[in-house]
Amino acid sequence: MENGPTTVLIIRATKTAWQGGFGQLVLGTSWVAHHGWHKKESTRGIIPDAHAITRGIDSGINLERRRCLHRAHPLGADAMPSSMGQVLTGMNPDDEPIGPGPYEYTPRFAKEDPAFDKNDPMQPIAWTKSYQIPGGKKGQAFASTLGASVDLSNASTRRLIVQGAYWLLGMEIPETGVDAGLVGSYRPTMFGFHKPDDEPGYWAKKRKHIRIAFVPKLNQPTKGESIALIGNGLAERMVYFPHFETAVQHRFPNAEARGAQSRLPG
Repeated sequence: MENGPTTVLIIRATKTAWQGGFGQLVLGTSWVAHHGWHKKESTRGIIPDAHAITRGIDSGINLERRRCLHRAHPLGADAMPSSMGQVLTGMNPDDEPIGPGPYEYTPRFAKEDPAFDKNDPMQPIAWTKSYQIPGGKKGQAFASTLGASVDLSNASTRRLIVQGAYWLLGMEIPETGVDAGLVGSYRPTMFGFHKPDDEPGYWAKKRKHIRIAFVPKLNQPTKGESIALIGNGLAERMVYFPHFETAVQHRFPNAEARGAQSRLPG
């Protein structure tokens, strides 16, 4: 769309990078935390109103089959949810919606809220928004908390994301939905961390040889030097768990070294 609005498509973990101003302006919200019990509760998609993006998708179908949704701040007034996430009691498609608390697991942001209810209100799992960058072009965004590898084994989840891209590009979406069939085989593995002590032989079964990476020695920083972490998820998580900066300050107390504050995936 050379002369049209700037388009932004955000799925799953990429949204965690857009905290604060960018997230609020472009996406209409920013990421908070896991809303339900990660890897214990799953999500059923509830479609609030008819939208071209949800054509061919039935309300009440499981869109996040093996994980629980992420919580976002309330959407801005110009954002329109195309699907809401209903938290289920388990990981199976026919599990019942979870009721009011108290819960065995309560997310950190709600631990002090005795009235917290995981399904009232439900959280958006896909939405659209128009935006205006100050001094720049108008734009459109489609965002979704869906997108784990196991989510994409679900045809409705694939269709929702593909149709989100169609909508951004101004392409016609058939009344019955686009063909979001797989090309070739697709056998995603469950997400998680696989440590040798927890699951002996895991990597051998996968025919993967794991070697310890070489870690260069950290030299004495120049006084007042800034240290930047360049990477993906590791650097981004340092925003929430700044142990690296603490370790540097402890090891080199006279260096007055500073950690870079801009650490976003990509």
